[in-house]
Formats: sequence, structure tokens, C-alpha cells
Amino acid sequence: VEGEDRGAPQTLINPPRYREDDLFWMRDDDRKNPEILQHLESENAYTNHQTHHLRAPRETIYKEILSHVQETDETYPYRRGAYEYYSRTIEGSSYKIRCRRKSGMNVEEVFLDENELAKGKSHCEVGDFDVSKSQAILAFTVDEFGYEEYSLRFKDLTTGRMLED
Repeated sequence: VEGEDRGAPQTLINPPRYREDDLFWMRDDDRKNPEILQHLESENAYTNHQTHHLRAPRETIYKEILSHVQETDETYPYRRGAYEYYSRTIEGSSYKIRCRRKSGMNVEEVFLDENELAKGKSHCEVGDFDVSKSQAILAFTVDEFGYEEYSLRFKDLTTGRMLED
């Protein structure tokens, strides 16, 4: 920006730094490149062959870890305006169910079911979310590809419909 002081020239990165990525050739966002898929299948087959003797201990460790995880759970509700907000998980489901209820009432309203949002997608991660002061509009971010590139979405909580950009 013209007129902006960017510091003395000797403090700038000089020369620019470049990073080599030896595995960049494997990037295939659509997961359809036959050469890359074949390479990954070969790598997986090799790994399975080299670690076949570890299958039983791996399964034992997995079951032990899972035994310490409470899959069906509910967070403690926090109050915001006239509502109490919380999330819950159900055994066998991969994602949270975000809920609210009017303070003092026991009628649950699911305002964002991440399991429904994730249907048909290979990746789904809800980032931040916030509800408007009127408690009628939900704004949330979601990454559907796993590259930490979040899209901002809006939902009308009175009708349950997603809003257009």
C-alpha cells in the first residue's frame, strides 16, 4: 500500500523462502486419479502385510479406548437470552446434535443436527456458530472437504430452513 511503512528493506524476507513438497503430486481433490488411487492401494496393502501380526493387539487397544468413551452424552446447558443451549451425542452417530430449549421448559428443539448435515459427504466439520440476538437466525461455518476452508451458512430457526447467501 502506497505510503505505508513496511519496515526497513533489510528486515523483509530476502530472498523469498520456498518450500518443497515431495508429495504434492499425490494431491487429488476428486479422489479419481487412477494412478494415485493405485499407489495408495499398494501402500495400504504393504502396510497391512507388514503389520498383520498387530491386528489382535490393535483391536484390543481400540476396544479398551472405546470403553472409556461415553458415546451417548450431553453437555451442560448454557443460557443465552430466553434459551438454554447444549449439544448431545448418540452412540453410533459421528457428529453432535445441537439443541436448545426455553429456560425452565423441557421441550427440546434441535437447531443443528450435524449428522443430517454430513449425509452424503465424505467430510463435515462445523466450526463456529452463533445465534442472533433475536434467537431467530443461526450463523455457522462448515468445512465439507477437510481442507479447513469453511463456508458461512445461515439457518432460520423459526422455520428450520437454510437461508440463501
